[in-house]
Amino acid sequence: RLDTAKAYVVRLLDKPDAPPLRVWTVSGSASFEAKLPLLPPAAYIVELIEDLDRNGRWTSGNYDLHRQPERFVRKSLEQLRANWELEAEVGF
Repeated sequence: RLDTAKAYVVRLLDKPDAPPLRVWTVSGSASFEAKLPLLPPAAYIVELIEDLDRNGRWTSGNYDLHRQPERFVRKSLEQLRANWELEAEVGF
């Protein structure tokens, strides 16, 4: 469940260090759902970033300003197969 007062970035990746395949910005909503009907079969990774400064990416902390890094969660999804649907819950 997402906090409606915060902004989040959801990223879909096919490899941990690869550029994201899709990026969504979520704010003012307690949940997020995306349908990608033509996604090829593969193993995917979803990242959820709590975007406190609303810059659309993960921001590290700053010791001098006493600011913690933004939280993020990375979850490997079940292998997507041809003509299948996949549901996943990712949260803090």
